[in-house]
Amino acid sequence: MATTFEDILKSYVSKIDEEWGNVTEDSGASVTNMLRRLNENYLDILRETGASWQPPATLTLTAVTATTNKHRLTTALGLSSGEVLSIDSISWDGTPLLLRDKKWIDEQYDYSTTASGDPLYYAFWGEYDDTAHDEVTYVAFYPFVGTANAADCKATYCKKPPKVTETGTYAYDSTYPLFADQYAPDLAEKMALQRLMESGDSKISNTRLVRHDNRMTLMKNHYFNYRIGLMRQSTDRGVYLHHGEWSGEPSW
Repeated sequence: MATTFEDILKSYVSKIDEEWGNVTEDSGASVTNMLRRLNENYLDILRETGASWQPPATLTLTAVTATTNKHRLTTALGLSSGEVLSIDSISWDGTPLLLRDKKWIDEQYDYSTTASGDPLYYAFWGEYDDTAHDEVTYVAFYPFVGTANAADCKATYCKKPPKVTETGTYAYDSTYPLFADQYAPDLAEKMALQRLMESGDSKISNTRLVRHDNRMTLMKNHYFNYRIGLMRQSTDRGVYLHHGEWSGEPSW
């Protein structure tokens, strides 16, 4: 039986010396408040470890100019809004591009607005969209992409899973973490440590912090090795799965 997010919540309250059904979480005893903390820490772990890492996907880029140098990332990847959690790497014709901040890239056009050639750097950032009521992620390049390109630019990224909720399709009592049973207790521990540190609890020991940090490093190495193995496989072979992982989309 796979661990559900409810199991993680129960483990979490035990780690802060509370009982399930009688928790003194922020603003009262409510699963809602625990889910807020759970979702926040869940995304942190996915970012830190690459557990939701996606293999190289081609970015379909439109032509832009130096003054309008941005591509909507979800559109370029053919994804829905909110599906990108973070960018892992971007390459052009097989060569990895260096990550720079958008300000640096914009400053290059103060010297030349006619930059041409294959991009060497990229930047990505978020902008709030009042129409969509959501943050939209963009990517820009230097030199900018002056003609449409649907072949040379590829990206690996971490996918943002649906938010865990109290009821519905992604309810906490029927939904499973992406990394399954193997590392689920580490999510509960991360929640507990965050709660205790915010409350200034003196019971947190350096040993506990170091142990958790070591577990995060182990988890990161686990998924990093998986990514290397996946990148090396030919397209006609099945994906080798680590313990607690699956092939294809999650069943929830």
